[in-house]
Amino acid sequence: MKTGLVNTFIFIVVTAPWAGSCYSQQKPMKEGIQFYACQFGPVDWDNLQDANKWIESKEEAVNSRLHFDNTLLNKRDPDVLYQTMAQYIFVVGGGDRWVTADKCSAEFNGNTIIIKYVPLMNTNKVGETEPSLICMELNKIMYPDYKKMKIVFKAM
Repeated sequence: MKTGLVNTFIFIVVTAPWAGSCYSQQKPMKEGIQFYACQFGPVDWDNLQDANKWIESKEEAVNSRLHFDNTLLNKRDPDVLYQTMAQYIFVVGGGDRWVTADKCSAEFNGNTIIIKYVPLMNTNKVGETEPSLICMELNKIMYPDYKKMKIVFKAM
């Protein structure tokens, strides 16, 4: 009986940290930052980096035709939203991979925002995957120097 309890205890001690790290990799969030699936345009599919930009006002959101896949997010009052939040819209993935917003996280390193993402791989032998359109929403009161920061992307 004692051997069973000892084995159970050892199993919990060994697997608990691993289970916690798996969970944190699935839902990584920095305070004041969220990632959402979105749509925007126009996108020059031959020059995707030109589509990446900051949105700081209702007018910029309208001009970019920004809307979210989650319809509840589209019901927020933009005049109130942009008082405290800024949004960085970007294109990532394509070819043999795509990205979902829940697989994105942000990390700060000096004057750089590192957007980390876990790509999902297309294993089909024929065809390509469409790039993903993602919005990083950032609390600009918590991160007042956000526009001065360089943004880099890192696949995990």
